[in-house]
Amino acid sequence: MVIDPGGEADRIVEMLRANPQIRLESVANQLDISVRTVKSVIASLEVDGIITRKNGKRYGYWEVNK
Repeated sequence: MVIDPGGEADRIVEMLRANPQIRLESVANQLDISVRTVKSVIASLEVDGIITRKNGKRYGYWEVNK
C-alpha cells in the first residue's frame, strides 16, 4: 500500500518512466520534497510491485511495471 499523503507517488512514477536512471536527489529537488520522502514513496511503490530496480544501485535503472 502506497503511503502518499501529498500525492507524490504519481509524479514520482511519471518521472521514473520519463528517466529511468534519475537519481533520488534529483526527484526530490524537482518535486520540492525531501529525499527521505522520495525514499519512503519509492519503497512503498516497490512493495506494491509498481516499480522495480534493475541492475543494482549504482548503475541500475527503474522499471515501471504498471
